Amino acid sequence: MRTWLPTALAVPWMPVLLVVPALWVARAHLHGILGAACLAVVAGVLADVAVIWSGQVGSGQAGYHPDSRTGRKEPVVAQKTTTDVIDTLTTDHREALDLLDRIARSTHPSEKRDLADTVIAEVVRHAIAEEMYVYPAMREHLPEGDKEVQHDIEEHKQLEETMKQLEAVDATEPRFDGLVRKMTEQLRHHAHDEESEQFPQLRAQVPHERLVEMREKVEAAKKLAPTRPHPNAPHAELFHKLVGPGVGLVDRLRDRLTHRSN
Repeated sequence: MRTWLPTALAVPWMPVLLVVPALWVARAHLHGILGAACLAVVAGVLADVAVIWSGQVGSGQAGYHPDSRTGRKEPVVAQKTTTDVIDTLTTDHREALDLLDRIARSTHPSEKRDLADTVIAEVVRHAIAEEMYVYPAMREHLPEGDKEVQHDIEEHKQLEETMKQLEAVDATEPRFDGLVRKMTEQLRHHAHDEESEQFPQLRAQVPHERLVEMREKVEAAKKLAPTRPHPNAPHAELFHKLVGPGVGLVDRLRDRLTHRSN
């Protein structure tokens, strides 16, 4: 990842750089919470972020393991995968729709609430990562890229509005099931548009190596992205890259304090 900080300083200091905007955003959400509890949770979240930035979380990392015969540490060769970003995004669609189907089949309010929180977090992270790395490529390579991307962003906005409402509704209320159905319809339509039209064009126009690189960037972005819908936030690549990690830090703080599934 490119950064203006020297390489030696970029990784260890990144959590500190993130916490300043994060705490600024957090002040609207943390009234009445004990300071000691906040500090403990912040410390835990920062530790998670530090691990992510240092490359200890994620696949394909090189390292060492002890040789069982000699006791010496032998190098572990990083495993490269040819899975590209389109495969990953398509899998995201399938998994999110499966979670929504599970909510519709469930008869237990607590399970429905946990599944709803999980699918909301997954869809939010997916959408932000798309807007950061996939939509710029679509603008560049698709015949009507600007128009296609604007259409997709509008659908993301509609999904966020629905998710924001779903987030606030108790699972015992009749409106909850209606919002789940609405989100399912919106996501299924969005996924169909991308998978049947846009993704095939992108795969035809972009070299496979770049699509694999985009997958790696998307997976890294999802680890730091917000976990809650923010319908009034800009749906822009620059905003997500500059502000998104701080907002994501606050969301994870709130998730821990409220024991929310994500």
